[in-house]
Amino acid sequence: MARLSAAFNAMTERLAGSRRRQQQLVADAGHELRTPLTSLRTNLEWLMRSGDRGRPLSEPQRRQLEQAVLGQVEELGTLVGELVDLARGDATAELRPTDLDEVVLRAVERAQRRARGRRFDLRVEPWRVVGDPASLERAVVNLLDNALKFSDGPVAVALEDGRLTVDDTGPGLSDGDREHAFDRFWRAPTARELPGSGLGLAIVADVVARHGGRVFFTAAPGGGSRVGFEVPGLTELSAGASETHIGRS
Repeated sequence: MARLSAAFNAMTERLAGSRRRQQQLVADAGHELRTPLTSLRTNLEWLMRSGDRGRPLSEPQRRQLEQAVLGQVEELGTLVGELVDLARGDATAELRPTDLDEVVLRAVERAQRRARGRRFDLRVEPWRVVGDPASLERAVVNLLDNALKFSDGPVAVALEDGRLTVDDTGPGLSDGDREHAFDRFWRAPTARELPGSGLGLAIVADVVARHGGRVFFTAAPGGGSRVGFEVPGLTELSAGASETHIGRS
């Protein structure tokens, strides 16, 4: 009965924590959606009323306004997609033996197609995990997109002993800012004018936590930022299971 009571209490605490996180996500999402929606409405009203007021927009002005509206719609689409991914968490995804090195290489190929002309320096060793390939690939792509956004030099990608590092040559972050880098909707003061939702690294942290790993954000040895994660491999998981079994016996 004591074990049952402890297990029940732990379950209710997890449920309460999950509810609090969902409520916080909804509150944060509402706040973040309000800004682009307000800007989008303002631009559309200006576009609609310009002719009614007898002061039609010139062709360059109209084209500029249309591009702004299109950009805001794309920003909203990205934000909504990332919110859905974060809320869903791919909790129903099937975890299976996965080659993390192949996941990393696929992610680099995707990033390379979107950023033609950028150089990726790769050093990738085999590492097999139990995980969801799709969500892991999304996490790696988010790390690469983050590096591409904040630097214009080569991006160094390394996978060694289950530790993935992505180094850029950008301005980096202060020690205080690094502590918030994986928070939802947090954006560095120098990044407020850049496109993005502030959810990319939060999704990375969520994926890595579900795979039993940890994320990190440090200064890169050559300047810039080093961002990445560590996840246990199949051999580590097997060893941990054996140790637990022996301990119980």
